[in-house]
Amino acid sequence: MLERVSTGIQNLDKLVGGGYPKGSAILVTGGTGTGKTIFSAQFLWDGLKKGEKGIFISLEENENDIREDVKQFGWDFLSYEKKGILRLYYYDPFNVADIEAAVSEVLTGFKPQRLVLDSISIIGLYLKDPAT
Repeated sequence: MLERVSTGIQNLDKLVGGGYPKGSAILVTGGTGTGKTIFSAQFLWDGLKKGEKGIFISLEENENDIREDVKQFGWDFLSYEKKGILRLYYYDPFNVADIEAAVSEVLTGFKPQRLVLDSISIIGLYLKDPAT
């Protein structure tokens, strides 16, 4: 049987067969202001409460802004950073090569169970089309 990972949202877990397939990559899409970042942070928060390591990589907001954004839901990311099970990173989307190298290094050394990359669409804005 396929192992599942909770989304952190009980009713969504019911709709998707108990959560996301473990080890899968899930793309969350939507327009500006639709809650993609908070939705992703909820997924991370659920894992942190279970003692799972997590990483939040942002290409839009710095670490302090992320911490402040999630406080409105009562999520204290800083306490989990101090425990050593959460890492927050901000990378400049203009430096795609730096992002790739940093993500590889973080995943190899830290080995998180949950990873959020916000927002993948930002990277697309800065990649050149090889056809042009």
